Amino acid sequence: MATPPREFEVIDIRRLPSTDPKRLGKRDVLVVYALDPYRRYVVTIPEEDFSEDKLREVVRADIEERGRWLNKKFPL
Repeated sequence: MATPPREFEVIDIRRLPSTDPKRLGKRDVLVVYALDPYRRYVVTIPEEDFSEDKLREVVRADIEERGRWLNKKFPL
């Protein structure tokens, strides 16, 4: 990713039972966010940790991780 995005938009938010075996019986917040009209991504955050600041932190980490892999070529 050449230039990091400066903002994101929350498209949808859902509270669901956690799929993590270590968190059985707990809930996660699933957030669909957009960087622009063409790119939408999903992150999950434990419900008990969910806040606006935590959402920013998780989205920022998601964008950084994706940036390490985008446009990388691998030999077969």
